[in-house]
Amino acid sequence: MAQAFALLTVFGLHELGLSWPVVLGLLYAENLAVVWIATQKREVFLYRVALGGSLAAGLSLLLTALSNAGHSLPPMLYRDALVLAMAGWAGVVLVNLTHRQLQPAQLAEEPDSTPADFGLLGGIAGLAGLLQGGTGLLLGRALFGWLGAPVALLLVALLGMGGIALGLAAWVHAQGLLPRWVRRQQLALGQALAVLAVFGLHEAGLS
Repeated sequence: MAQAFALLTVFGLHELGLSWPVVLGLLYAENLAVVWIATQKREVFLYRVALGGSLAAGLSLLLTALSNAGHSLPPMLYRDALVLAMAGWAGVVLVNLTHRQLQPAQLAEEPDSTPADFGLLGGIAGLAGLLQGGTGLLLGRALFGWLGAPVALLLVALLGMGGIALGLAAWVHAQGLLPRWVRRQQLALGQALAVLAVFGLHEAGLS
């Protein structure tokens, strides 16, 4: 019931003027926080509910932001790109931290738990990569589709995001908790964002 009232409160922020991508981003963050709390308190049922809520909110956020990209004004598109980026980073960080506390053997000690409860965290990590990739798509839309776009700032943003992805890959590798594909995912994202930035140099006047 507490989680249900919290979700209703977040949805109600739209009535105060917040856009749906921002509301969904807050909803995603709230569910991730509940995943962490449920892990600490060994609440398997709440853990499942929050994981499902995180996946639903994250997918809704990604689809909403991408569907709005074709008709968004520049400030709105940049805002949505920032929300997607922050959601993606938060997903990777929280999943990695959660794996420290919630190991398969520990979860197996819970009478109501199943291996799928632990494996669902991989879904959040995969979604985090999609959210980061969505940010690159939005910035690429602005870089290649708009006349008068701030090319230098967009190139810096793409390279910065690529650097953060590489940093997350190194952090995940150093921790050694998440599956290896999460590290490869972040490495691929870093490379893809760097390549997009190199193509963007054409918008800066290079042949």
